[in-house]
Amino acid sequence: MFPQPLNRLLPSAPWVVLLCLLAACGEPAVKRTQWLHLSEEFRMEQKLDTSLPGAGQPWVRAAGTDRVLSLRAHESGFGVWVDTEIAASDWKPSNLLPGLWQTKRPLSSTGIRPDGGDPQELHVDGRSLTYLPFSPAALRNPEQLAEEGFSGVFDDLYLRLPKSESLPAKAIYSVYLTLGDNTEGRWRVADGRFACDAIPVLAGFAEEVTIDIPQNSVLHVGTSAAANGPPDGSKAKSVFRVLLDGEVLFEHEQVAEFLVQAQRHRIELPADARTAARLQFEVEGPAAVTSFLNPVIAPLGAEAIKREQPDIILFLADTFRADNMEMYGAQLKVAPNLDQWAADGLSFRRAWSPAPWTLPAQASMLSGLWPYQHGVHNFQSSFASDAPMIARVLRDRGYRTVAITDAALVSERFGLDQGFEWFDELHDTNWGVAYYDSLASTLERAGEALDADDGRPLFLFIQSYRVHHPYMVSEQTRTAFKGKLEIPGDWRDLFAELNESPYPWNNDLLLPDQLQDLASRLEKLYRGGVVDFDRSLGALREDLNARGFFENGVFAFTSDHGEAFGEHKDLFHGNGVWESQVRIPLFLHGEGIPSRREDFAASLVDLPHTFAELAGVPAAREWQGQSLLQLEADRPQFMFECTDYTRSAQAMVDGTKKIILPEGEAALKEGDIREAYNLFEDPNELTNLTHEPWPEGMLEGLNSEAKRLRKQLLATEGVVLQPDDIKELGDMGYTDSGEE
Repeated sequence: MFPQPLNRLLPSAPWVVLLCLLAACGEPAVKRTQWLHLSEEFRMEQKLDTSLPGAGQPWVRAAGTDRVLSLRAHESGFGVWVDTEIAASDWKPSNLLPGLWQTKRPLSSTGIRPDGGDPQELHVDGRSLTYLPFSPAALRNPEQLAEEGFSGVFDDLYLRLPKSESLPAKAIYSVYLTLGDNTEGRWRVADGRFACDAIPVLAGFAEEVTIDIPQNSVLHVGTSAAANGPPDGSKAKSVFRVLLDGEVLFEHEQVAEFLVQAQRHRIELPADARTAARLQFEVEGPAAVTSFLNPVIAPLGAEAIKREQPDIILFLADTFRADNMEMYGAQLKVAPNLDQWAADGLSFRRAWSPAPWTLPAQASMLSGLWPYQHGVHNFQSSFASDAPMIARVLRDRGYRTVAITDAALVSERFGLDQGFEWFDELHDTNWGVAYYDSLASTLERAGEALDADDGRPLFLFIQSYRVHHPYMVSEQTRTAFKGKLEIPGDWRDLFAELNESPYPWNNDLLLPDQLQDLASRLEKLYRGGVVDFDRSLGALREDLNARGFFENGVFAFTSDHGEAFGEHKDLFHGNGVWESQVRIPLFLHGEGIPSRREDFAASLVDLPHTFAELAGVPAAREWQGQSLLQLEADRPQFMFECTDYTRSAQAMVDGTKKIILPEGEAALKEGDIREAYNLFEDPNELTNLTHEPWPEGMLEGLNSEAKRLRKQLLATEGVVLQPDDIKELGDMGYTDSGEE
């Protein structure tokens, strides 16, 4: 059907053996060599321009339109440009800014260009316009924008022209589509939602892998399709096919949505073994970004064999204060399901995040390093390709590694996808409305990951923004807590009151006394959202019980930071290292996990060691911390704000004592202790004890360690945020400088 592939593939090494039950010999029931990762066999060896239509020649039509698209190869290879024309009549005046024109974005880009350039271009009258970064600050101050430029943000395209210039009769809009690259010996594609081991296939083309297929095998694969165009209601379909030696083995129709969607498949291969078999992957349909995700050949029936290594689920509830739970001092029972779950497992009553905002905290959790050691603590930095991520360690020891995230900061753009065979970050184009229902979608995607069992043990990372602002609350919860919590009205009204207040406030200023009542009302709204979240977590536990997950699985629950509501004249998070922002819940539950409460100090930095011990694999030499299953003594803990606010801070906890200093090494050198608290007697940090002699002695004892943790150990890569990224982060409340 598609005789000319885009590439020629290297022949694979022979496969070793089929299913071999060796439990009696004390060896694993299924050998690791029995899983074939087709992404390891796939290569694009020739430049794409030898098989693409010429520039300006028709490729396919955009879904639901008469618009013709054309392809041209990108000069660096492994990516293509898609071009389309926009007529003057397509533009309409925008109500965002004067002199701004708007149309439906005809194409969407995927991935970052290898040469670092912009992934979209607009050519008008023979000249190339520049990006207009439509950040929140730019929209509030349009005079700062250039008089001429464009921006494609989600499903809209904007054009700004000088007042004296009329609309162009024809504009050429171009977007870059990545076709991936060879990463650690596997072909990997990042299309804006999925960062996966994959085989990319453009509509109208085919790709091929030559490999030895053992008898009694199954192909596990996902199909993803993102329409190159805005939502149009046409429901145009892409047709995916897998052929074995020229015969159709699998055919599947899938609607190509504007936001990338994926479906998983289990395809039984012929029972007989095949030597040098040709597996072909092809797609037909409208313009779309299409891939075969994480194609793995597994032994038939391997998923039914009891594994010696446990499945591990790490659930991170973003912005979840520790004191939402009874164990951490909850004043109102807003999380009964999590309370019970923690009581049934191994709970850590004294747990802290290394940073009070998402990116540095979760980067530490996944890499086993403190924020300044790994270097990913601002919007300009991403992990380089050799970071010691827990997902990479587990993957290389035979685990199937999957991440289900709510995107934004928990994203491939910052390198957090490393080691995950399947990294699914679902972006929200309507922040605050879509995330009201986001947890249902997140849990549904997690369920699909659990269903896609291919016989290997699973490491599943789930991250949810459900309790992050804007604090959505269901009517069910409002009714149930009437008289107990008195949840205020719509979040939009409260945030409008905050934004329109005549009293100046931002994350670098103290919250005025006049806004303390508003902060209290925001907290009630937040606690109501926690109730809804907890109800869903109760349903998750029931589902895991029904699946038999806990017969050979471990569930870990935590958060990346808390949320402040005026306790120290701070609001939200990322602007302080007080307990309201850095204290977190943490518990483990599952097979072999003792049911007790642990009082030794714990940190997110300890989780990689913990999971490696559970899996029975060696820890990475770079990891800090230690396994939470082996705590025998208390250890000091450190928190770094990782911001450039004038009052940014760092903190240390040793036993029941805590000190807070300004950010930076100079404060350590000068002994500039600003606050000191006895957390046992004063858990809310109300009485500053800097006048006592112990803070100075505590700093002297921990100074060298604090300085060591500020030294960067990993190389990082630069990040260039695109307009979609800036809008999403701005909607979340993050400033242009990169902190919240």
